[in-house]
Parts: sequence; C-alpha cells; structure tokens
Amino acid sequence: MSYDPNEPPQSYGQQPYQQQPPGYYSEPQSQYGQSQPQYGQPQPQPQPQYGQPQQQYGQPQPQYGQPQYGYQGGQYYAQSQPKDWLTTLLLCIFLGWLGVHRFYTGHIVIGVIQLLTVGGCGIWALIDLIMIITDSYRDSNGLPLVKS
Repeated sequence: MSYDPNEPPQSYGQQPYQQQPPGYYSEPQSQYGQSQPQYGQPQPQPQPQYGQPQQQYGQPQPQYGQPQYGYQGGQYYAQSQPKDWLTTLLLCIFLGWLGVHRFYTGHIVIGVIQLLTVGGCGIWALIDLIMIITDSYRDSNGLPLVKS
C-alpha cells in the first residue's frame, strides 16, 4: 500500500478510497460489510433469546400483584372467585339500601351511586332483590351467582 497525497486521509482499517465514475451511486457500507438500513425501511427485529417467553403483539403484559386475565367470548375478564348467591341475597336484604351487595359482586360505581341515593330511595334495592331471587343478577364479570 502506497501513500498518495491526492487521496483523502483514512482511518486505520478502512478500505482505500476508490473513485467512482460520475453518476455512479453505491450503497454505504458499514465497517463489517453489511449495508446500512435506508430511511423509511423496516428495521430488523432482534431474535428472542432461547428459553425466554415470547410476547404476542397486542396481548396484555402480566404484572406482579395484578390479577391474571383470561380470554373468553371475545372479551377479557379478571379470573375471580364466583360470588355466592346466598351471601348476595342476605347483603341485599339487610344492607341493600347502602348498595353493599353491589360492592360484593364487583359493581363498584353502581354501589357508590346506591350508597349516595340510599338505594335509589329503596326502589333500586328492591329491583336488585327481585333480580337476585330470580337468578337474573350477574357479577361484574358477567358470571351468574353460584348457589351452594
């Protein structure tokens, strides 16, 4: 390799500068011979390491201390214990005017509204009592109450 004062200086390990004919364009090369990604082109994603779980796109990330979620019938729901029919009935009979049965079954917002309106002046609590007796009342996950 000889020194030519007409060529631009180079750093150690690079290929010597080669003159290209006018109008000739070559892709820029990285120092290891791989072409540089072009603007607007998708970037290659790193491969997951062996033995590590793969997360699917659009799936919720599990977090410590949070309830695990299942997928059933086109919607996500928290996997909780089924609510007891008799407990819900007794709460509605004795504390329905406070909306305690709504808190027990997971309907927190409606429970607060019933608490503030004294069970909808008693009418809302009476409707809930009829729904519990006729088995048409559901918990916040849409699951029926369990008779034991």
